Order: sequence, then C-alpha cells, then structure tokens
Amino acid sequence: MDTESKNFWIAVVAGFLVMIVFAAIFVNIYSLIPIINPFIGGLVAGLIARKGALYGGRAGLYAGIAGGVIVSLDYMLGTGLLSGATVPIAALTGSLLIIVSIIYFAILAFIGGAVGGQVRQ
Repeated sequence: MDTESKNFWIAVVAGFLVMIVFAAIFVNIYSLIPIINPFIGGLVAGLIARKGALYGGRAGLYAGIAGGVIVSLDYMLGTGLLSGATVPIAALTGSLLIIVSIIYFAILAFIGGAVGGQVRQ
C-alpha cells in the first residue's frame, strides 16, 4: 500500500471518529439534529487528505457513509448511544431512516471534506 493510499484511509478514519465523537457528546448533550458533526468530520478528513477539494470530498464522503451506517445501526439496535442524533431524524423520515441518514451524513461530510481539501491545498 503506497503512502497516498495510506494517507487517504487515515483521513477517512479520522473524519469518521471525529463525526462519531461529535454525535456522541455534543448532539446528545444539546439534543440537536446532527448538522455540525458530519461537516466537521468531513472537514477533518479533507484537511488530512491534503490533495485538493475533490480528493478531500471523497475522503469526507467515505467517512460520512461510515458515520451514517453507524448512526443507523445504533438506532436500529436501540443502544441509545447516539439517541440525540437519531431520534429527530427518525421522526422526520419514518421508516426510511437508514437511507436518509446515510445520504445526509455523506452529503454534509462531502461538503466538509471539499472545504478541508481546498483549504489545505
């Protein structure tokens, strides 16, 4: 695995972790719809990716998809770890929670990653 590929996956994992930490701490404390956590996670992924807006956006997109899947699984399993992030979205979307949350996280993380990649370039 070359350095560029390693750097990309490190960016994806870092963005994902930031996204989940923001969801677990800030969203649950303030009971807000998770607007900022996918964007911040994508921004971190884009900053670490360092190659430009599209490359950072792709890193943010992958991190956002992973974050959306984890948030959806948390809601479906009923663990309540990210209840502040999932309950408002579930109320708005009904049974389409999985599809909507993955798309929601992916789009916001892509935007954050593109911004982060452009800033870093």
